Amino acid sequence: MNPFVNPKKRSILLPSGCKDLADVLRLPTPKSGDPIQTFIRTMLLRAEECRASEMVVGTTMVHEGECSVTQRIAFTWHHVSTIPSGFRSRVVEELLRMAALHAGQFPSEGPLYVQLKRRQLKWNVQMAGPDAECVLTPLGGPRQSRRFSRRYAKRDVPEVYLPSRVVVKELATALGAKLYSVISILKQMEVFSSVHQKISFFDAARVAKRYGYSAKRKGY
Repeated sequence: MNPFVNPKKRSILLPSGCKDLADVLRLPTPKSGDPIQTFIRTMLLRAEECRASEMVVGTTMVHEGECSVTQRIAFTWHHVSTIPSGFRSRVVEELLRMAALHAGQFPSEGPLYVQLKRRQLKWNVQMAGPDAECVLTPLGGPRQSRRFSRRYAKRDVPEVYLPSRVVVKELATALGAKLYSVISILKQMEVFSSVHQKISFFDAARVAKRYGYSAKRKGY
């Protein structure tokens, strides 16, 4: 039974704030937006606010059915989100559609424009293959982002010295990165290790490269 109708009285209880039935008819109906487009807009908007120079939608991890979204700010990679593989495929399809790229043709590259109320987001989409990472880079960007990029343009790539085998926790400390972010990147590389396990210098160097470091072996 309608909660606003009292069968014992010849009247109707109106919702709070409504003076008559006309107010009820003018109540706004909630808009159900597309969750994929909402995720993409939010992801790109936050990336521009953080002055990210690159964003990567990673490949799906076979054993867990998930993938990570990471972004690079200056020389450091940051974990943004972990999404299911099914959601990831829909996000990639929508990114390719928004960039007017054909889903079956690879490698693909093209500009993507997202119109907001007061601004327009401009990004470039790159994808080498159907199962490859989806790489997004800003096109132009705000003036402050260009100053930020010029600030680091002439700097040398920082170096980090690592042993032949390094503990995952110590690697995160050396890179100044969060531990869960390093583990997430290792999973993308299909290197499954715990916090206190050791990984090879080769794998550690690949992680260091994602954070903008050039890895050097200790003693060499």
